[in-house]
Amino acid sequence: MSSILRAACVVLLVSPLAAQAPCFEWRGGLANQGIDQPSSFTGTFRFLVCDDGSGAGSRLLAGGHFSSIGGVAAANRAAWNGTNWAQVGGGASGFPGYLPFMGGVPDEVSALCMHDEGSGSALYVGGAYTSVGGQNCTGIARWNGSSWTVLPGVEAMAIDMASFDDGGGPALFVAGYLHRTQLGTDNDILYWRGGAWHAFSSPPGVVFALCVFDDGSGARLYAAGSVAGSLGISRWDGTQWSGVGGGFNNSAYALCVHDDGSGAKLYAAGTFTQAGGQPANRIARWDGTSWSAVGNGFGPGAVLGLTSFPEGFGGASKLIASGTFLVSGNTTVNGIAAFDGTSWSALGSGLGGVANNMNMAGLAVFDDGRGSGRDLYVGGQFSSAGGQAVSSFAKWEGCGGTGTPFCAGDGSLATSCPCANFGATGHGCASSMVAAGAVLGASGLPSPDTIVLAASELRPGASCIFLQGDAQLPGGAHFGDGLRCANGQLLRLGLKSATNGNASYPEAGDPSIRVRAAALGAPIGAHASRYYQVYYRDSDSGFCPAPQGNTWNITNALRIVW
Repeated sequence: MSSILRAACVVLLVSPLAAQAPCFEWRGGLANQGIDQPSSFTGTFRFLVCDDGSGAGSRLLAGGHFSSIGGVAAANRAAWNGTNWAQVGGGASGFPGYLPFMGGVPDEVSALCMHDEGSGSALYVGGAYTSVGGQNCTGIARWNGSSWTVLPGVEAMAIDMASFDDGGGPALFVAGYLHRTQLGTDNDILYWRGGAWHAFSSPPGVVFALCVFDDGSGARLYAAGSVAGSLGISRWDGTQWSGVGGGFNNSAYALCVHDDGSGAKLYAAGTFTQAGGQPANRIARWDGTSWSAVGNGFGPGAVLGLTSFPEGFGGASKLIASGTFLVSGNTTVNGIAAFDGTSWSALGSGLGGVANNMNMAGLAVFDDGRGSGRDLYVGGQFSSAGGQAVSSFAKWEGCGGTGTPFCAGDGSLATSCPCANFGATGHGCASSMVAAGAVLGASGLPSPDTIVLAASELRPGASCIFLQGDAQLPGGAHFGDGLRCANGQLLRLGLKSATNGNASYPEAGDPSIRVRAAALGAPIGAHASRYYQVYYRDSDSGFCPAPQGNTWNITNALRIVW
């Protein structure tokens, strides 16, 4: 078997497994993890999943208007680790007096964006504030994980930001209420390139959201707002702004790129009921040629947030919408809903206290390493989620086990089982004694490490090895009678014997997975992804013989974020 482990690297293809789709529900116990003074929460709430360079790995960053969150002092910006909030870089605070025309703007962080202007990717934080990390600042600054750099020359209430190269080099595009101090000019959109601010000769007008989308003719920057006084979506091609598909009859506040299985489309949402002359109840889809309705859309109110949830809820990808709406057609959804490519559905009983609150834009999909895979996080001005009391922060959480299964030998991969020996949905390729193939699952939490890998439907009595990889590549590769999908540095965690077709690691007396990996010279850092499979002997040489197969097989794979 050691020669097998030294085989050339193999590749991985993630595949959603409908048979192992987890149930989902609103997580309880978050009543004390939200905004501590929700009555004073009048600003926006935005999320960004990123690695901000602080060494903590990928985290869920939140921006808004708050002085503390989850009992932690944090000036309008904080990071969530799956259990608690932490302050980031001293935050951004100070009620701005430089925007008197806004009638008293509260300090807030309302825009978060990762951008690389040539010296490495960094987090840009926009909003309305006067101090960041102890430095004077008027609304826009860069955080590199350890220190702040103020972007001078503008007094801002940034609403949204996007990183985009329109042919002139990478630039940070900022939309909002912007005042260039040296020129004394007011702008609704500017871009930062080469260490200076630049304006457009013909800007699109009031802009509420920015998004980069490629309709097949190249990536373009899209803006939700107005063009020459007409409400709708405009597009920047590097030379000029132009309207997209005709105007809307009311405002658009959110943009999102999403693929429901039929190809990527641009989705726009807001308070409109017509898009490009077509009926569209507060949400519309642009396919590069025309606008169309998205299911039944939504009833009275506004759609304020959109996000794409790949493999949403353990199945096909979903588009998530949040806002002040209560219904979609005849379905009660209460401020949040999921679109599967055909229709909108409720997420449990939805959110409480959402009507008339124009602060429902916080949506993000994030694997916090707590064992439930990728979850949906929601931020905004609401008081309950699924009937449970919360404070402007909620989590729609998977409850189907630890890790995300992938790489099934059920015919769903681009690479077929070596001898067309397909297993059951979500399992590995069939073995000589188990037509369904073997399946790998897990239980427990990554911190502290209580995770147990459990393989079942193995060939009874077979010796088996629990394998860990630290990388993944697209594709798929034959491995004995099955398909191996772990890559990179491969570790043998443990050798076991399948009792009645079952085996697990660790068992009593075994070191935990983290301890075992560290002992093998490959410690697992926080939020790192690892990939697991179990391969086992199948000595029936007449079943899937060489050169197509061999005398071993392997389970499906499991991805765990630590």
